[in-house]
Amino acid sequence: MHYKKALISVLLIVIVGSFQNIQAQTSGPDFSLTEAIQYGLEHNVQLKNAKLDISESKKSVTELMANGLPQINASVGYTNYLSLPTSLIPAEFLGGQPGEFVELSFGVKHNLTASVNASQMIFDGSYLIGLKASRMFVEMTRKQSRQSERDISMNISKAYYLALISHKAYLLTIDNQKNISKMLNETQAMYDNGLIESIEVDRLKLSKANIDAQIKSLKRKDAFAKQLLKFQMGMNLQDSINLSDSLTGLFDPDSDLLNKSFNQTDRIEFTLLDMQEQLTELNVKRYRAMYLPTLSVNAAYQQNAQRDQFDFYKSDQPWFQTALVGVNLNIPIFDSFRKRSTVQKEQINLMKLHNSKSQLAQSLSIEVGKARIDYLNAMEQFTTQQGNLDLARHILDVATTKYREGVGSSLEVNNAQSTLLQTQNQYINAIYNLLIAKTDLEKALGLKF
Repeated sequence: MHYKKALISVLLIVIVGSFQNIQAQTSGPDFSLTEAIQYGLEHNVQLKNAKLDISESKKSVTELMANGLPQINASVGYTNYLSLPTSLIPAEFLGGQPGEFVELSFGVKHNLTASVNASQMIFDGSYLIGLKASRMFVEMTRKQSRQSERDISMNISKAYYLALISHKAYLLTIDNQKNISKMLNETQAMYDNGLIESIEVDRLKLSKANIDAQIKSLKRKDAFAKQLLKFQMGMNLQDSINLSDSLTGLFDPDSDLLNKSFNQTDRIEFTLLDMQEQLTELNVKRYRAMYLPTLSVNAAYQQNAQRDQFDFYKSDQPWFQTALVGVNLNIPIFDSFRKRSTVQKEQINLMKLHNSKSQLAQSLSIEVGKARIDYLNAMEQFTTQQGNLDLARHILDVATTKYREGVGSSLEVNNAQSTLLQTQNQYINAIYNLLIAKTDLEKALGLKF
């Protein structure tokens, strides 16, 4: 029920604005339940975003890998000294008096430097562990995408069932309207011939008026249910759609489903939490690896030119070269316990995940138990309503026969007609509830979806 209420609130605004156009549309393409699910897996916006998340996570791995590959940078710098820097030189260096200084300007006005720098990581323990964690994150994103596929398939299935039951209720009510109209015409003829009182006609008119109003309401619900299905499928709400499957065609009670064993690892939620636990363990190792030294090599090549005039393009002027190769060893010594606090924080997160995992295992077991009970109740309710439907039809046949033979009243026929309509709705609702319960049980057991 929460599922239907949530989606109905999302679509109300859209449907109110477009409902008139929807009623005027021509017949659209036929969709079986399987085809509707396949269409939804290709067009649903949520699943499109889930697939984009996979691509994004792959790019994150590539981004992290790049940190351990060669890094090459080039730079060009130009400096124009509008005023050359001045230095004080002891005067005695130039033959002056001791204790005095001479002001001298060194350098030239125009300076141009071009350089290329390269570096390569040799060892970084946290990088290696982080790379492993990023690859696991990609796999977890894939599982999240499969979870989205499961949820979308379930939502489409339930919306498809709702559309079928809404249409079936509409058609059943139309059939009952025809029966009442026929009965009203016969009764009107009998009244015109003076065989019965006017109250018999009035009762049937009242019943027909009620069922006419009910048909209008059911027609709107039928259109709305299809809108809900199109929304779940990622289909344009303005497009038309027909459902080729029927409730009875999809109805296949499987009593063996109640006896199927449950393994918590069959549920995506459990495997996702398990992967998150493994990622946190890798995080602990990564932060601990920060205590290890890191080693890298670097190289640089530079050319520098100094001119009084901006004539760097002249090939006869000198350029001064510098080249170097170096090794960097970084040894962590003391960081005021920052890394230790980070490791301890991740260990706390790991303990929380252990607790959540244990709680989830119990929650999944309870979910399976409830789903089995709901499915068993739905099967029993369906069996009951199946028998009630046969009984309600028999009661209407008897009441109609008695009325036509003059030994019964229209009130008795009206009551029997109302009972049949109510029983028919309860019967198709029982089929719908059984399909929903079966879907929920299959999901709880980690089957099918």
